[in-house]
Amino acid sequence: MIRRQGFTLIELLVVIAIIAILAAILFPVFAQAREKARAITCASNLKQIGLGLGMYLQDYDEMFPPNQQPLTQGCQWASSAGNPMLRWAFLFNPYVKNRDVWKCPSAKEQWGVLVPSQNPSPCNWPFPEDWKGFVYSIGYNFDGLVGSSLASVAFPAQAIACADSRHPEAININRIAWADKCAVCNDAKSLPDFKSNQALINSATRHSGGSNICFADGHVKWHRFDALYATWKNAKPDGWTVMRTWCDGDVDAAMSR
Repeated sequence: MIRRQGFTLIELLVVIAIIAILAAILFPVFAQAREKARAITCASNLKQIGLGLGMYLQDYDEMFPPNQQPLTQGCQWASSAGNPMLRWAFLFNPYVKNRDVWKCPSAKEQWGVLVPSQNPSPCNWPFPEDWKGFVYSIGYNFDGLVGSSLASVAFPAQAIACADSRHPEAININRIAWADKCAVCNDAKSLPDFKSNQALINSATRHSGGSNICFADGHVKWHRFDALYATWKNAKPDGWTVMRTWCDGDVDAAMSR
């Protein structure tokens, strides 16, 4: 008669411990790999937007989308905010033919659009009626490029066109470097520590501490949030100057803590 001998309790505990150690090592690696895949998808989406922008510019005498509507009452920050036909996602749709390119798969925060039948405030960037229910998480440089000509942009490869942003207007360092936080300066009395608080950095940024950006020449590149801040603060390349008009001191304070 053959006696079968099973594992001892100690042997089982050793095996369980080894599995737990391997899981602790591998799970973060798997998470990073998943995020890398999402970042690549986001960059691909932005590249499609960049190609759409290039075709739009060719069709409209190298002019960026217009800003022709008279100033909307109470919307001093966005004179065309109330015109649904001037949304970039709508204007580029004939070229990209895919509304989902305006969605970042890593976005923790998104912007849900309103349409005229929902009676939105004209300051809420309403979309055409058939875009009801659309959400997006890529913003565009409304103040820096809208209504300008490509020839007037001295360095298109340095001028931001579209970028990761929870706000439709990616017009300042707040909304691009920290793409999942609308602004770092909402509460000037308790500025966040965006320099060393890793948990805060993870929650406010999208792609491993950075953002994907599509520039006016159509190329796409990832930039870490602190590199974006340094470029914005020190170099101020063409297309970024407008980004120094809002909460400058608060951003500086948040990054110097």
